Amino acid sequence: MDAIINYLNVKGIIEPSMLFEAPFTDINLTGVAGLFEDQIASKIISLIETINHNAEAA
Repeated sequence: MDAIINYLNVKGIIEPSMLFEAPFTDINLTGVAGLFEDQIASKIISLIETINHNAEAA
């Protein structure tokens, strides 16, 4: 979660697909899916999509 928050602080948005690429795969080879249960990983992706939408509207 810290890596996601830090990325958002620097870049402002993050594409959900990036959660399955470096640097997030540095923590677990499968990215967010390997770190959290499916339901929680889906919720994280949903929250990121909401954050991205709000950032674009601002």
